[in-house]
Amino acid sequence: MAMKKLFGLLVFLGCLCMTPTHAQVQFGVKGGLTSSKISLDLENFRSGNRMGWFLGPTLKIKTPVFIGADISALYDQRKIEINDQTFTQKTIEIPVNARLNFDLAEGTGFFFAIGPQFGFNVGKDEFKWTEKGSYESTFQLKKSNFSLNFGAGVMVADHLEVSVVYNVALGNTGELENTLEAMKQEKTDTKAKTLQISAALLF
Repeated sequence: MAMKKLFGLLVFLGCLCMTPTHAQVQFGVKGGLTSSKISLDLENFRSGNRMGWFLGPTLKIKTPVFIGADISALYDQRKIEINDQTFTQKTIEIPVNARLNFDLAEGTGFFFAIGPQFGFNVGKDEFKWTEKGSYESTFQLKKSNFSLNFGAGVMVADHLEVSVVYNVALGNTGELENTLEAMKQEKTDTKAKTLQISAALLF
């Protein structure tokens, strides 16, 4: 389902490039930092904010009117913390954003962006550990994730963009399960919220 949605959005972006509005297309490199937190419902389990980073190619589409779009393919590596246990999540993230661009001067201005993001796990997807009280915990990451971006940024000299994005998971990031000595099992789905600060160099 996620791949079908992604294909439809790519077709939309392709149509935007071929409109008679003479859209401007720029390629570049985008990178930045993330701060993520996992939400949990199980008692005695807590999560903390952890830092991560991402890097990859990006494409920006700008039309003579204020409407535009951008799409990126980013390698994302971030930490996840649950009960003082820290794990590394590695994914390929594909954000596809619609944009409203506001020019203040030649090549300079600001923008607002919103759009879906598709994540595909490329690292380890299961983590196990034993805590005090003799119970085993398992955190299972999903193979793919679907989320939504809300962002804003500034454009400088038509070749540099700096933005802040808040990313909200629309589905589960994974499942946390703990098994007690008495074989009682408790499970809960987890969701992630992420704040991203990024810079893009466009050519």
